[in-house]
Amino acid sequence: MTSLYSYRSRLFVVIAGAALAAGCSKASKDASHGKKGASPAAKAAFQYLPKDSASLIGMGALLKSGVVSDLVKGRAAQMLPPEFKAIKDKCGVDLLSDVSSAVVAIGADRKDKTKQFAVITGKFNRKQINDCANKSEIDGKKLSAKDDGKLTAYSRAGEDTTFYAYWPDDHTLVASAAPNNKAPLQAVMHPKQNVTSNAKVMALVADINTRATVWAVGDIQLKGISVDTPDASLLELYFDAGLKANLRLRYANSGAASKAKSSIEARVAKMKKSPFGGLVAPFLENLSLGTSGNDAVIKLQLDEKKLKRLAGLTKSFGGMGR
Repeated sequence: MTSLYSYRSRLFVVIAGAALAAGCSKASKDASHGKKGASPAAKAAFQYLPKDSASLIGMGALLKSGVVSDLVKGRAAQMLPPEFKAIKDKCGVDLLSDVSSAVVAIGADRKDKTKQFAVITGKFNRKQINDCANKSEIDGKKLSAKDDGKLTAYSRAGEDTTFYAYWPDDHTLVASAAPNNKAPLQAVMHPKQNVTSNAKVMALVADINTRATVWAVGDIQLKGISVDTPDASLLELYFDAGLKANLRLRYANSGAASKAKSSIEARVAKMKKSPFGGLVAPFLENLSLGTSGNDAVIKLQLDEKKLKRLAGLTKSFGGMGR
């Protein structure tokens, strides 16, 4: 999946990064692999996400003790901004570990940050985070968290970039990726319509399990899959002792789905014959490719041993997505 943020989008990086990093965490024990539709946590987040969202990415379990928790922490340290570390070092508040759920929304134009939002809930609280921010500094520059009407403005002394957040309650934070711009958040605070009015996206949500460790629907960009662009993608990742992944590429008709399946089969075969074939082959033993209606379906299972090995290789090669 492509990066959804720039380094300078500091507050949004914390939120979106949390959701994406969850892709390597261990799932909660009660995650149902078969129950479809929006979970209570997802439904609660949807009310703050705009109707014109083109894709949604969510997570339900973050940084629990598991096979790759060390890898997750290392990756998080790389991709999260210095403000994140400063707050942890100053007050011992670890936002990432305290996250219970997060949903990120992206618009059709990925360059338009006014259409990028994240809703995050957790054990942290508004006063704790803001008080700590006001006590912290980076490179001698003090951080600031100030009330601005119903919003909170986050900035660093001597810089002209301010990010805004809305706290519906003490344990829920709604963040916008747009710097120096209150309007996007003001629009979602009391919207006439939200993403639940988007029939296309909600139909996809109804066909996926948002209780998965990580889930994603809509216009999701994927790396390493050379196929015609699907009309939509549906992804579920479950991390228990091992990994179970279910990716569906949805097309306008079954013929296009079959073509995509054939393209992926050819790519996998080529990969196995490459110089790295011996390295990747063990991880592809439980890969299955098929079609279902208008979907090209990719399923992958890794047991705990293979997941540990994959985590080690990923760490050796510099981390996920690099």
